[in-house]
Amino acid sequence: GSIHGWESKLNALLSDGDCQELVSREKKDRVDFQQIADLATSRGLYSQLYAKAVVVSKVPLPDYRFDLDDKRPKREVILSPGVYSNVKAHIENFTSAKCESTDELPQSSGNGNISAEERLFDEPATVPLSEARNNILGTKCVQLLNDLRTWQASPEGRKMMEFRSSLPTYKEKNALLRAISENQVVIVSGETGCGKTTQIPQYILESEIEYLRGAMCNIICTQPRKISAISVSERIAAERGEKLGETVGYKIRLEGVKGRDTRLLFCTTGILLRRLTVDKNLKGVTHIIVDEIHERGLNEDFLLIVLKSLLPHRPDLKIILMSATLDAQLFSSYFIGSQLVQIPGFTHPVQTYFLESILEITGYQLTDSNQVDEYCTEKSWKIYKQTSKKRKSQLVSAVE
Repeated sequence: GSIHGWESKLNALLSDGDCQELVSREKKDRVDFQQIADLATSRGLYSQLYAKAVVVSKVPLPDYRFDLDDKRPKREVILSPGVYSNVKAHIENFTSAKCESTDELPQSSGNGNISAEERLFDEPATVPLSEARNNILGTKCVQLLNDLRTWQASPEGRKMMEFRSSLPTYKEKNALLRAISENQVVIVSGETGCGKTTQIPQYILESEIEYLRGAMCNIICTQPRKISAISVSERIAAERGEKLGETVGYKIRLEGVKGRDTRLLFCTTGILLRRLTVDKNLKGVTHIIVDEIHERGLNEDFLLIVLKSLLPHRPDLKIILMSATLDAQLFSSYFIGSQLVQIPGFTHPVQTYFLESILEITGYQLTDSNQVDEYCTEKSWKIYKQTSKKRKSQLVSAVE
């Protein structure tokens, strides 16, 4: 009876020019959906079974309908006029640019071979930026610059800047930034303790912010170990006076702290290699910093091979390699035309103290009362109690 009823409903739907679809929330219709779908298909209609509804329509149906989802009802989103106009302009510009670029896409060869345009690295697409997006990015750049100056002018910021300026890397700051701007690959050799791991990523980020490019830059710094990626990102966030996940974040396997405003991301080498498998051109990335390259791990060496192949396809990409040994010349010969920058370092003073020295420094006096070992005292008391019980049991056995 239900199927015959649907035959009349579908015929009425076809004859009604104003009605576009039929919606049924009856359980029996969901059970008989396959028969209803066959009837709809025979009449040139489309059908779809949702969570608790059957829909037959004159037009193709999506896999999900928010208006038929009782668990996630439709919510009204209220936007200010300025935000609404910016979003609308961006969507219209993106849609028009996408339509214009569809005819310019390279065609795949039919014989199964990979054409020259479909090799490992594709040429980056040039999509014009809309005026609305430029305004948004410009506002964000100014905000980042104001936040940086506010932090540097605060008492905590001045104290932190004074500490940072005492590191050996600070003396080479201008030379480093000049080398990075003039060369695509820069190799930095600095001894342990010079501050290259925590300072060079900050120098690059601060330079981009000061030139009002902070919202457009995207810096990725790789570390060979997970603990290094976490600890270095936490340290840099503290030096910038912000919480981890704002402009500085990290990403390791199954864990990560980053946000939509993150501009400096620390990750393991494996994470970057995994991203290269899905994003072979590293679209949107402006700087890549590979730290501790002297360790020569399998992932690190493979990453250098991929990055060298990427250079001709991304002439705007900057690559900074950092090493703590004098083997930097080896990497310099691998990346022909790279600039080598050496940073002198210093070893932190280490002084050895023995227990007698600590007693003299603290002025602690040894007496009979403060030399009692509580652990030994407690242990002796337990032995005494056990011995007493044992003797008592022996006496009871002798009497019996």
